[in-house]
Amino acid sequence: MSVQKAHVRLSKLDSISISSCVQCFLREVAVVPPLPSPAPKRKANPDLQTQFEDLLSAVWEAEEEWKLDDRIDLAVRLGSRKKKAA
Repeated sequence: MSVQKAHVRLSKLDSISISSCVQCFLREVAVVPPLPSPAPKRKANPDLQTQFEDLLSAVWEAEEEWKLDDRIDLAVRLGSRKKKAA
């Protein structure tokens, strides 16, 4: 078999296999439906007792921060008074 005949056979096989692969791919793509978008998950609302406890915790944390801020402000004011007196 000559090189030219072998090349012709190989090129025919390549074109057949490529076109069949493309056809298979297109069939697969056409069959696969698009994925549904995920629905947002709703969390169950906590009961009133839990909501009240969360509210109290938030208030207590805020009060702790306010007390700390008040102490820092007092320390800064007392420190500045001592520097002025000295």
